Amino acid sequence: MQSSLSVSNFSSLLLGYFPSLYEQAFWWLLVIGTLLLTLFYGRNLYCSWMCPFGGMQEIITLIGGVKRHLSKKTIQIADYSVYFFL
Repeated sequence: MQSSLSVSNFSSLLLGYFPSLYEQAFWWLLVIGTLLLTLFYGRNLYCSWMCPFGGMQEIITLIGGVKRHLSKKTIQIADYSVYFFL
């Protein structure tokens, strides 16, 4: 069984091998759709609306009931640290 998105897909892209459109149609739809939505709206909608990991974090936060209020400086540092680790 093939996964729709994996590290090997991105590794093969770096090597110049692109997945077949007919065999990996969902992968192409996900990647191109995410890029087009990002260019059209000017922000990454996949991470904020469609990512299953973000959804699970929101559900766990609702179930746990923990609410933390962070300072604006801490939020700004966290936002920029994403690009540092990337």
